[in-house]
Amino acid sequence: MKRIGFTCLLILLAATCHGQDARTIAKASITFHTTRDDKDGDSQVRDRITCNGQDFFQLFCCSSGRKGPDHWDDNSDETRTMDKVSTLQVSDFSSCMFVAGLTAKGNDAWIAIYTLDLTLSDGTRMDYSLGEIWLDSEHSNLTEKSIILARLNPTFPQ
Repeated sequence: MKRIGFTCLLILLAATCHGQDARTIAKASITFHTTRDDKDGDSQVRDRITCNGQDFFQLFCCSSGRKGPDHWDDNSDETRTMDKVSTLQVSDFSSCMFVAGLTAKGNDAWIAIYTLDLTLSDGTRMDYSLGEIWLDSEHSNLTEKSIILARLNPTFPQ
């Protein structure tokens, strides 16, 4: 029994010494600032935070109708919370990608500045600008752009 306890203590100390962050990302939301090309109301936003092919957060939304509430005008802001699919450790975040996607009913080009807002399990909040993203979908084809999150130089306060 002493050996098991000692081994667990060594593993815990090793994780702490190597800077492993036990916190998780509890919530992710995106603010879209539509710039010079609006999003049609029937175009579906399809955004994901993915690591090694596994989705951890997803946002598939906002396609209620061409002129409905999901039509986002130029120079407007909309915020949506992503669905949590799986638990993501803070220590794994920089190896992930943000995938921005759009599927239109017909043809739609949409240009927006994306801001990713993360809330950690201890309540810490961090915002990351993903910059201006241009998505152009034709004939219901999915268009996607990937951003390597390590490029944001994510550092989370302790």
